[in-house]
Amino acid sequence: MVSVTEAYLVLLIGSTPFLLAALNKVLNNLHRRGSRPLAALLVGTLVWMLSALAVAVAPSFRVGLIANRFQYFGITAVPAAFLLFALAYVDREDLVNGYSVGLLSLEPLAAIALVWTNRSHDLWTAGGIVRKGATYVADGTQTTCDAVICFGDSGPAFVGHTLYSYGLLLAGAVLVLSRALRSSAVPRGQVASMAVAVFSPLVANALSLFVLPSEFPDLTPIAFGVSGVAIAIGLYRFSLVETDALTGAAAVDARDAGAVLVRDDSVEDVNVDGAKVLGVDADTAVGSPVDDVFEDHDSLRAAHPASPTEATGELLDDPITGESYRVTVEEVSPDGTPKTGWVYEFSKVDRERPAA
Repeated sequence: MVSVTEAYLVLLIGSTPFLLAALNKVLNNLHRRGSRPLAALLVGTLVWMLSALAVAVAPSFRVGLIANRFQYFGITAVPAAFLLFALAYVDREDLVNGYSVGLLSLEPLAAIALVWTNRSHDLWTAGGIVRKGATYVADGTQTTCDAVICFGDSGPAFVGHTLYSYGLLLAGAVLVLSRALRSSAVPRGQVASMAVAVFSPLVANALSLFVLPSEFPDLTPIAFGVSGVAIAIGLYRFSLVETDALTGAAAVDARDAGAVLVRDDSVEDVNVDGAKVLGVDADTAVGSPVDDVFEDHDSLRAAHPASPTEATGELLDDPITGESYRVTVEEVSPDGTPKTGWVYEFSKVDRERPAA
């Protein structure tokens, strides 16, 4: 019969490939919305999970203690990264900046300092961290450790960190689910993926802290592994990071004519025909500066960004085929988001041939 510890190790190891697959996908799409904080979340989860694995199989007390301390580099990073991802997911990238990252880094740095110096103050683990055979306080009673390393009752600093982390996770959960449930542009599968990603860590952490006995393995890293799987499914099947209310409203790919979507000074989306008219590569154009994409078309570059609609009616000539295209420009501003973009559409013009 498989023991609880063996099942725990299997789940830790089995979750790793899914998290690595999700991380690989995100790192290959760093220009997309929300990808950087999502990458930080996945890295933090991997650090947390692999450190938990090291604690579970530690050959000595010292190895287990060091692995436990390293866990907190992931544990403290995950809630902050999740909140930053949630802000990007709901189109508030303006709040994801150096100031917010620095502010959210203060608590993790303080928590890590307390973890690594706990023996001098016991603010993190009030019941002690002991080796096999030693006694410690667990659930208010004196207990003898029967594992390589055992952890006593939580100290006030740990309780404060837990409440703070829950606050960040709940704030992120409200943001993510409100957008997923409110927007008709979000696929139902993505809504389900986000719900799993949001609720599984919260439920598992609550069970580990308040329901299961202290000697039971911490389920939270496993739950973040489940969350990583949900994110991977969202990435590969439902375009979790790449889905954007603005690109959805512009529907560039669904247009019959060539089109390019521009926001501020960068290209958000372009279809194949639009890339052909502009003389650029469709894959590399997304995320590129407008001036680079419009480099061969002075009328478009001059009109943007001061007054894009001034380009309406302009004619663009394809130097290779000699075909002409008339430009129309429309503003796109999805409901419920602060984003505004401009769609440049290129319709082919049938010019009459001169009489023979």
